Amino acid sequence: MLSIILRLLGKKEWQIRGFKTEQEYNWAYDTRVHRRANDIKHFYVGYAVIVKCPYDSKIGTLFNENYRKFHSTLDEWMKDNDIRHYRTDIHRTWNNNGNDEFNEIGGTDQMYAAFTNEKDAAWFSLNWL
Repeated sequence: MLSIILRLLGKKEWQIRGFKTEQEYNWAYDTRVHRRANDIKHFYVGYAVIVKCPYDSKIGTLFNENYRKFHSTLDEWMKDNDIRHYRTDIHRTWNNNGNDEFNEIGGTDQMYAAFTNEKDAAWFSLNWL
């Protein structure tokens, strides 16, 4: 009942659910990911291209104080280059015969970028990898 009243008052779905931005809502309710998957290729089932990002980027390693700066710079670069349908996540994985599988105990942290458009993924790879 409360959500109906809030919609009548002009509130968006992401505001009703308590998210700060629409981008956070879209990330949490992304229908292109399968959250119960066992490996990366099945997790990003709705994305055309998955890119494994290296630890050592142009700004610094992923898990130090420069990571937030790296991620915000990456988001700004995506907006500046009009790349809309992408997703970046950090997963703990291990490589099992060429297949990156989730492994919370023995894996290593790795950042992945997934794209719906192959041209966007190629442009990202040329600029960031």
